[in-house]
Amino acid sequence: MKAKIRSLVKNPRYRLLQIGDSHYLMDFGGQFWKIVFPFFTWIFPNYIYKVKDEETVKQLKAPIKKREKQGSWLPLYAGIGVIIPNLAGSIVDYFDIHVPFWLNVVLLILSLLSVAILFQTFNQRYGKKLHQIVRVAIML
Repeated sequence: MKAKIRSLVKNPRYRLLQIGDSHYLMDFGGQFWKIVFPFFTWIFPNYIYKVKDEETVKQLKAPIKKREKQGSWLPLYAGIGVIIPNLAGSIVDYFDIHVPFWLNVVLLILSLLSVAILFQTFNQRYGKKLHQIVRVAIML
C-alpha cells in the first residue's frame, strides 16, 4: 500500500498523509522534546487526525513546486564558510571577554525560556490556523 506525505499551505506543524483513499493529518509539533531531541519522534507516539471531507483535503494541500534548473549556490556558500573563519581567526582573540559562571547560567536559562515561548506561540498559531479549516477528531 502506497503512502504520500505532503506539506500543508503555510503550516509547517502538520503534514497531510494519504494512505490509499484515506487522508490523515500528522502533528509534528505536539511536544517540545521532539524538537530538542529529534530521535524522540520515533520513540513517542504522534497524533494523527483523520480527514473525511475531500473539499477540506483540497484546501489543505500545498501546491507542488516545480524546480527550475539553475546553477547551485552550494559551492559558493561552502567557500565562504571556509574563507571567513580563516580570515577572522586572528581577530577573535581581541574579542575574548571573560564572563562569570552565574551570568552564563542566566543567559542560558533566558535563551532556553525564549525558545520554549516561541515554540509554544508558533504551535498555537498553526493549530488555530488548521482548526479554522478543518474539524479534527483525535486518533492515536
